[in-house]
Amino acid sequence: MKVPEGLKLPEAARNKPRAIFSIKLRRSLYRLKQSGRMWYNRLSKYLLKEGFTNDPICPCVFIKKSEARFAIVAVYVDDMNLIGTPEDLQKTADYLKREFEMKDLGKTKYCLGLQIEHSADGTLVHQSNYTEKVLKRIVGYADAGYLSDPHQGRSQTRYVFTCGGTAISWRSTKQTLVATSSNHSEILALHEASRECVWLRSMIHHIRSTCALPSATNTPTILNEDNAACIAQITGGYIKGDRTKHISPKFFYTYELQKSQEIKVRQIRSSDNLADLFTKSLPKCTFQRLVHGIGLRQLCKQSNQSMQNQGEHSRVL
Repeated sequence: MKVPEGLKLPEAARNKPRAIFSIKLRRSLYRLKQSGRMWYNRLSKYLLKEGFTNDPICPCVFIKKSEARFAIVAVYVDDMNLIGTPEDLQKTADYLKREFEMKDLGKTKYCLGLQIEHSADGTLVHQSNYTEKVLKRIVGYADAGYLSDPHQGRSQTRYVFTCGGTAISWRSTKQTLVATSSNHSEILALHEASRECVWLRSMIHHIRSTCALPSATNTPTILNEDNAACIAQITGGYIKGDRTKHISPKFFYTYELQKSQEIKVRQIRSSDNLADLFTKSLPKCTFQRLVHGIGLRQLCKQSNQSMQNQGEHSRVL
């Protein structure tokens, strides 16, 4: 490896650039590419010496069988799950602690995203924490394309809502009213996005309450908007003035939702607004980034060909 800063070179090499030298490690260091392999080799050698066996099909599972007793060690990086009969389980734990500095966390409760609950009736494996986290992460994006149809004087409303990094609801439609300014068109678009947000929140509340999960609607849903003037007016509520007297008060419904803590309008840069995908022509790099943001992925050519071949020999029932 390269010579790290702070390591002194021999006297004969001090007049030469450090970049031409390298050092050989006598022991593995944490976070190096080879560290995981070196740790596995040491652990494997130690367990095999005690009589455990493993198989190339599943090299990270070590099994020791003796008459009516058994012990299984399942290894994932530096975490280990021990399964077996009580006597052999304790022996295995003691054997590992004699060689390695370890911490016994008791019965497995969480492993690789899975929650494990133990009871007298058996073992329950579920992902309720992950489900709750996904159901909480609803984020909305709203935008408007002012005079996208100049012939009829109509603007474009567009919004998209994501959950867990994937688009779950989106819309791009021509506004039915003639917007007199870009700010006016943004207020109309934000109004439509707010209505959709209320429906999504009520649907998620129904799912969570039916499944006996804690409510997630006690925190506001983030609604991203890139027009600063629109956000200022929505935050202040309907104020009859020269710039807003022609806008119907009903389009300030978003203000009431903010007041009741159902949504929270947040300003973002236009280049980060995922709703821009639905009406604007974007640079390639921006387009690819926003497409990735709504959860779209490109399948490789080999996968596409495989899917086509499978489709030739299958049918939808």
